[in-house]
Formats: sequence, structure tokens, C-alpha cells
Amino acid sequence: MLIETVELNSMYGIPVKTKCTLTAYVPEENPEKKPETLPALLVIPGGGYGMVSAREGEPLALEFYNRRYVTFVLKYNVAPDVRHPIPLIQAACAVDYIRKNAAKLHVNGKVFAMGFSAGGHLAGTLADYWHSIPYEGYLKAKPDSKIDGVALCYAVLSGDREIAHEGSFANLLGKQYDENDADVQALSIEKHVSELNPPAFFWHTADDSCVNSINTLVTAAAYARLHIPFEVHVYPHGVHGLSVCDERVDTVNERAAAWVGECDKFFKSLA
Repeated sequence: MLIETVELNSMYGIPVKTKCTLTAYVPEENPEKKPETLPALLVIPGGGYGMVSAREGEPLALEFYNRRYVTFVLKYNVAPDVRHPIPLIQAACAVDYIRKNAAKLHVNGKVFAMGFSAGGHLAGTLADYWHSIPYEGYLKAKPDSKIDGVALCYAVLSGDREIAHEGSFANLLGKQYDENDADVQALSIEKHVSELNPPAFFWHTADDSCVNSINTLVTAAAYARLHIPFEVHVYPHGVHGLSVCDERVDTVNERAAAWVGECDKFFKSLA
């Protein structure tokens, strides 16, 4: 395995002084094996747009690397240094980098994204808006940010007061959460699902006390109304932030751990 890290802000001219890194986990060339290419998986950790969780980064990259993906972990910038749309632009640039370097990275042209909690919101925003990234004033050219599938893992998705994770919206927008704010409505993922959205895999736990599982259900319903392929798993019990659900992150949940294999099957069905 080769582990390589690039810094996206300087590479793409994004006007942010702090670093935004993309770490790639790439298979080494093996003279004993026929050359092959694999699907790419971009992992976007959570952290309420106030931090980037390590437990939702490398453990996932290694798990899915072993399931035959070329994997990438995005460490995007967060509050108070940046606000929307900087994290979305950075996620779009990460996809653009993967696509433009597919041959070097042994990627077969398929690019999936996977986000956790607030990282799920970022992945969901990418799924909603990949075709209309607000790049002007930030980048010289529109990034190639099309994704072929997305996994939204106990994700912050809706801006509706009854179920919103208000802190994530406040950090992302740099202002007090207000359900009726135009920016909150624009970033309420379930309200902007269109025929251009990629297929989606969702998982959550029913008793998640941090991000209400209804976030997952209402967004999946938006996919269902438009007949976009999707898969949903809501496990009955589990705390927020389960990641891979085992000893690697000190949060063991054998029942919910099934999501990893189910998500792999879902992505492989698209690849």
C-alpha cells in the first residue's frame, strides 16, 4: 500500500490559509499480479463542522481498501476558520483530483463518496449539488465533481427544526440556526434531491440521541419519490459516531457493524 497526501487549498488556489488534505491509500504495483484498476471511495469524516473526526477517517479507509477500493480521506476546513461553501468546494476538488489522476491512482473511473454525521451532510450536499458547485470567486474552473454513488452514515441532513442538528448548521453558516433562514433551507439535503443525484446508501440507529434518524428517513423518501436507487438500514440501538462499530474505534456494535458489508455490496452493484 502507498499512502500519499496532497494539500488541496494550494493545489487548487482555494483562498484558505489552513491546510485541507486528501490522503490516498493506493495499491502498490505487484509484478506477480496482473495490473488492475479499482473504484475510488472518498471518506468524509464528521465533527459538526467544528472538527474532523479521526475515528471516521483512516479506520474506514483501511476497511474499504481491504474490500478492494482505492480510498481517500478528506480533512476539510471547519469553523471558525471557514464557512459554507468552502467545505463543499474542497470536497468537489477532492473528487476532481481523483478523476484527473485516475490512471496514476489505479482508479477505474468510478468514484463513490461516504460521509459521517456532519461529513454525511457534506457528502449529501455534494450529491445534491455536484453539477452546480459555487466555484466562481474561489476556483479558476469548475471542478469535475460527479460522484457515482454516496453513503450517508448517521448523517446530518435536514434543516427542519424538529430534527435538525442545529450546531452543525450554525458552524457551517457562521450564524445562529434559524429554520427559516434561506441558507439553512438551501442546505437541507432532502429538499434538493433531483434526478441528477447519484444512488445512495443510508444507515442510522433508531435511538441516536445526537442526530435524529428521521434525517435518514426523510432523505431516503425524497430518493424514493424520484425512483433513484437507494438502500436504507436503521438499526434499533447504537450511540452516535459508531464508525466501523468495532474495537478499532472502541465502540462495538455487532448488529450495526453489518452496515459495512451491506454498503460494500451496494457500491459494488454500481461499479
